Amino acid sequence: MSIESTSLKFSGHQTFPIRYGWIYKIIQEVVGGESLSSQLNVEKQMQSMGMGKNMVLSVRYWIRALNLVTCVDHKE
Repeated sequence: MSIESTSLKFSGHQTFPIRYGWIYKIIQEVVGGESLSSQLNVEKQMQSMGMGKNMVLSVRYWIRALNLVTCVDHKE
């Protein structure tokens, strides 16, 4: 991998390092059909994962940064 083919990003994790259990929780959300890109789902994910808003945004960042999910835009 070269630097030219890599995009660097220094924000998005809300200053939270990835934590034990986060991967499992967010994968369960994805398997359940929840969207990771919708801002409307933040409140729902806060309740279902037992996290605050910034933690939900952070775990969304980490799941994408680790390439564990691929986000697809379904807008027509």
